[in-house]
Amino acid sequence: MRFWSLFFLSFYLILELLVPKAYCQTRMVLIYGSVTSSGTSTSTTFKTVEDCKNGCFEKEDCIMMYFMLEKCRFYSYATNGQSFSILAQSKSYVAIKTDASNIPNNTCPDTFTNIKFSYTSPATGDTYSFKKNSTGLSYTSCKTDWKRFERADGTFVCMNIVLSNGTTYTKAQERCQELGGTVTGVASVEESKFLQTKVPGPQPKGFWIGGGRNCPTVPCSSFRWVDGYTTSYDALVPSNAALTVSKNTDANSENYLTVFASNGTPLTINDINQDFTSLIVGFVCGYKIL
Repeated sequence: MRFWSLFFLSFYLILELLVPKAYCQTRMVLIYGSVTSSGTSTSTTFKTVEDCKNGCFEKEDCIMMYFMLEKCRFYSYATNGQSFSILAQSKSYVAIKTDASNIPNNTCPDTFTNIKFSYTSPATGDTYSFKKNSTGLSYTSCKTDWKRFERADGTFVCMNIVLSNGTTYTKAQERCQELGGTVTGVASVEESKFLQTKVPGPQPKGFWIGGGRNCPTVPCSSFRWVDGYTTSYDALVPSNAALTVSKNTDANSENYLTVFASNGTPLTINDINQDFTSLIVGFVCGYKIL
């Protein structure tokens, strides 16, 4: 325990301030550590820590480099559902690509816990973050074609939009399970607006999402997420969601949630009857990164 306490106090952190014009908001944070990985990495010809670090910095999809015994390897944020972990190791080096805004005062802090290891790619616009745990850091990518969301509660969720005209909610759930997920809930306005941009025309049309009405009695205006990992209801505020008050509990009620697009309205979420499949052009699958 004493070793790990000292490790977290210092983590042997060295901050390298590299400021090329193309990536002036990005830094490489160099630490002593070793990497264990369930996936693949790229071998390079770089023979020094500095060259290895700079090479990863210049390669857009490289989120981390590992250098040991004059061997340099790059790790990409785009690997297909693979993960890697960083552990304490005084004889090898790891450098993590990090947004400068996550580094306090652009200087080396007393402890690595003061840094949020998170990188926003200028190519994809997506943010890729490491999780801190009892042994160091870890990162898991989404499967190919799934989009990664970092939520306010600290969870990471991968989503995939499946286009399917007129499908039922039941069929959507079955298909999501086949893909390794579930029909997903939506934790924020940001998430729902992103999904709305993917709704194809002509409008109004929408995608099934993983939420439904949650009331044993009427009148009822309460909804809940059913995916097992979405906990925030920020996306269901009146300025973003058109939710009705149901006066009955039968199957004719608009008990299911969709992300929808309709000309002339800024709202992104709507409740509909499960039989209104003519409005459905697909569904959103998701899973939580553990």
